[in-house]
Amino acid sequence: MNRIDTLHQISRISEDNCKGCMQRAEIIREHGHIHFYVDRHCTKVCPIGAELKRLGSLLEGRRKG
Repeated sequence: MNRIDTLHQISRISEDNCKGCMQRAEIIREHGHIHFYVDRHCTKVCPIGAELKRLGSLLEGRRKG
């Protein structure tokens, strides 16, 4: 999978699953938009968040520099 395909997949997963996530909305309601709390839930508890993290790490490995 190339970088563009990975970005499209991340976008599609995020739009389909994260936008309407009730857990995410509840965390934001409780803590405001403090990304630490949302990120902790999404990467540690949510399987969708874990997949997004995995895809993101693929992008990090492809950086040129």
